[in-house]
Amino acid sequence: MKKYKVYNEIESLINSDFQEYIILDGYRSIYKSKLCEYLCEKNHYSFQECTFEEFMDKKPYLDKDKKMIYVNDYLTEYGRIFNNYERDILSNLPNTNNLIVFNTDNINKIKFKDDAINNKFRIIQFPLLLKENYSYYIFKIIEYYGYHEFMYQIDWCKYNIHKLGAERLKMLLFEIDYTIRKSKDSRISDVTIQDLTGCI
Repeated sequence: MKKYKVYNEIESLINSDFQEYIILDGYRSIYKSKLCEYLCEKNHYSFQECTFEEFMDKKPYLDKDKKMIYVNDYLTEYGRIFNNYERDILSNLPNTNNLIVFNTDNINKIKFKDDAINNKFRIIQFPLLLKENYSYYIFKIIEYYGYHEFMYQIDWCKYNIHKLGAERLKMLLFEIDYTIRKSKDSRISDVTIQDLTGCI
């Protein structure tokens, strides 16, 4: 990820004295939150992930901890229409020492959104990643957990793995490893992988 502009942009914000509210836009990707979490860990900065509802109800942005708060579903799928309470909160967010990252999935294509609110935030573009990027991530997970070596031979690029979230992908790899280990020939068919992914 170091070759992409977003890497330096987010790292600069983490190390800045002036924190702000930003929108991290781009295609749905498991790498979005993972990059933010990694950069926080690398720079000894706290990371907290939450949903939009948790952001509204618990108001973590008021904490004095100096952390990144990653709102993972700010505008995803069809978007959302803010009620008066949400609009009031988002229009009057206070200056804090926290860096707030609102995740959106292609904001220009989202049907229900409030441009007057969104224009208050700086938008950082997350790059479109290729399936090869996800394959590399999968290989790292296989290596880390010591999964069956046959999993390296699976052509991950022919599946829509980019549509899976990080947790679903980890569960999928666990299920595939389990299926391979319990089969007699240590092989797994395309049909089985398709059944397990549910996203082909």
